[in-house]
Formats: sequence, C-alpha cells, structure tokens
Amino acid sequence: AQSRGSLLTANDLLKRGIEQAETLSDQPEIQAEMFDVAGTVYRNLGEYKRALPLAERALEIRNSLFPDTHPDVAKSHFNLANLLHDLGEYRRAYEHYTTAADLFNSIPGHVSQEYATSLHNFAITRHDHLAYDELRKALQMRIGLLGPDHPDVAESYLALGHYYLHQDDMENAENHFTKALNQVQHYDQQHTLQTVGILHDTGSGLRVLGDYDQAQSVLQEALFLYNSLYDGPHTHIAMVKKSLADVYRDKKDFRNAEAHYEKAIAVLHDAAGEHHPLRRPILQSQASMYSEMGKHEKAEPLLREVLSLLESVLHEDHPRIAHARKELGTCLIYLNQLKEAENLLLKSLETYISFDSDDYEPYKKQVLDMLAESYKMQGKEGKAFLDSLTILSFRD
Repeated sequence: AQSRGSLLTANDLLKRGIEQAETLSDQPEIQAEMFDVAGTVYRNLGEYKRALPLAERALEIRNSLFPDTHPDVAKSHFNLANLLHDLGEYRRAYEHYTTAADLFNSIPGHVSQEYATSLHNFAITRHDHLAYDELRKALQMRIGLLGPDHPDVAESYLALGHYYLHQDDMENAENHFTKALNQVQHYDQQHTLQTVGILHDTGSGLRVLGDYDQAQSVLQEALFLYNSLYDGPHTHIAMVKKSLADVYRDKKDFRNAEAHYEKAIAVLHDAAGEHHPLRRPILQSQASMYSEMGKHEKAEPLLREVLSLLESVLHEDHPRIAHARKELGTCLIYLNQLKEAENLLLKSLETYISFDSDDYEPYKKQVLDMLAESYKMQGKEGKAFLDSLTILSFRD
C-alpha cells in the first residue's frame, strides 16, 4: 500500500498472497482476512475491479463463519462499501455502510477504527442533527483510539467543517477546515493517499468559503502529491483537477478553468473509462461555467448528458434530477427552445413541490422566474401568474 507508484512490485506481492490464500480453505478465518487485506490494497492502488471479488469473498466467508454481531462481519461490510463507492455504485455502497454501522452499533461497548469510519461515512451522506451527533461520536472515538494527531482525526475535523458549511455557519466551518489543514500539513514527506485526500477536500471547502488563493495553493499541493503517489492516470487526479477548475471559474479565470475541466475529463477517461459516474460532476461544473459566460450553446450538450446520467442511476423524483432539469430548462430558454424548456421546468417544479422542506423554496422561485420568462416570450404571461398562485397555495 505504501509502494508510491511501484505497481509492479505491489502487484507481484499481491498475486503471491492471493495464490497462498486460495490454499487456505481449511483455515477460513485466515483466508478471509487475506482476501480482505488484498482487496483493500488493490483499492488503494486504484485497481477497483480486481479488489471487488476479493472483498465479496471475504464477506461471504465471514458470513458463513460468524453471527452478524461479530466485528469481522461488520468490517467486511465496511470495506466492501468503500470499494463500491469508488466504483460509483453508490446505492449498494450506502446499503453496506448502513449495515456496517448498524452491526457495529449492536455490539455492546464496541470501539474500533472501522466503527468510527462507518459512523463518519454514513453521516457525511446527510446534513441533519443526527449527522452531527454521529460525526462528533466518530471524532471522539478516533481521538481515544488513535490520539489527536492521526489523519482520521483530521478527516473528522474536515467532515465537521463541511457540516457547518452546509448549515451556513461559516465561522465554525473555517475553524474546522483550519484544524484539518494544520494537522495534515505537518506530515511533510509522510503523506499518504488519505492525507492528500484531506488536502483536496479542505481546498474544496476553502473555495466555497471564498478563500480562493489558499484554496488554489492547497489544491495544487494535493495535485503534486497525487502525481507523486500514482504511476499514471487516476480518478483522484481527475477530481483534484476538477476542483482547481472550480477555483479558476470562481475567480473568473475562464481560460484556465476550461483547460482544467478538459484535463479532468481526459484523465478520468484514461483512468476509469468513458462511463464512470465521476464524469457527471465535472460536466456539471463545466456547463455551469459556460452558462455563466453566456455560452449556452456549449452548456446545452453537457447539461443533457448530466441529466441522462442522473436519470440512469437515481429515482425519478430525486432532487438532483430536479436541479438538472432546472439547469437544462433555463439553458434552453436562452437558446429559444421554449416548449422543451417549459416541460423540463414544470417537471422540476413538481418535484420541488413534493418536498416538505423550506430548503427547496429558493429553487421553486428560480423555476417560477424562468417559467415566467418563458411564458412572456411565448405571449402567455397570464399562465405565469396562475402558476405563481399555485406555488403559493402549496406553501400555505
């Protein structure tokens, strides 16, 4: 795992280890552990498809050996969830994260790194008060197990920073990002994939806070370190390039932003093929930039692909699909494709109305404004007024 790009040596050792593990059917506990470790190492090397059958076999063996309340069963669910997430199979990953957290929680007095990370990974998919409780519990467990200077602790500070960011508590967000950043920057030459990932995510958080110069500096450091850790293209390299592009876009340096979005797509293609789910956020950010620049004809095909990708993996009334329809519908108005724009915006509005949360009120207003513009262009101003009354009645 620490081969730092020497894939030939790492793969040779893994191959030998797996061959030995295959002979250990009379020692299934050891065999499961070897499959589990080998799968984790392949995952760290970015060899996700090689890792998957090993992680699945480890879980299968442990399920046959132990009751659900055994920590090794929960550990296997946790490792498989990590791998499925990297493969972009987010639904299956979420199921295994949930199972791991529930199993760890059912073991009286259990404390482990895997349990803490299960709580952490489960919590970062949400932003409610329960997520905060789980993040704090994971942080305290990690400090107790590993001490205050471990990368897992920095990872917890980072997650709490993003939680506060979502709550619009910018002061607490900045404090927690600073804690994470100060901690990982002390590792100097001992950086690992985990600490570089923390640098990447911290840089992204600093961008949202509007600290563009520091965000750019941190992300460039992360990119340099990723390139030193990987011998060739990798999804992590693609995504840090995307994050740098976002910084350039926010700084209105559109030339550099466009170049970095294109590089991110190219690296992702070389690392994981044309259809990896991470293609979607890159295209979405690039399309947002083109819309901001008024280049709606360049944004349209990207927004269409984004919507298609989301519709292929999410249920029909998911908020991300509503957002994608809103963005594409808005783009089409500027391109005078009014009928299709109207249909997309009405579908988006219908989804927003179905959510019993004030969080979606700004999106409803955005859709109504664009519908009003569309109807005005079509000479149907009265319909926009009626739709305004409709949305107000739903709010009341």
